[in-house]
Amino acid sequence: MTFTVDENLIDVNNLMTIAQALEIDGSGYVPEAFLNSMGVGPMVQGYIDAGFVKRDGDNLTFELQMKSGQVTLSGQPLPMF
Repeated sequence: MTFTVDENLIDVNNLMTIAQALEIDGSGYVPEAFLNSMGVGPMVQGYIDAGFVKRDGDNLTFELQMKSGQVTLSGQPLPMF
């Protein structure tokens, strides 16, 4: 994962501007068998169905991005709250 902060977008009088100044780019994977062995496979299935996590062979993969305060997980908008 990499992230940068555009200091020109930060207003020191408004800390909420930090979210607008962050740019995050990351990705990862986990073996699906590992999650199933922990008993969380059924819970993760909901994230797969929603498109937040993708199957790639025996692994589950994701891509996380944040730009201008908008977060996406595997290309799907991710509500923060």
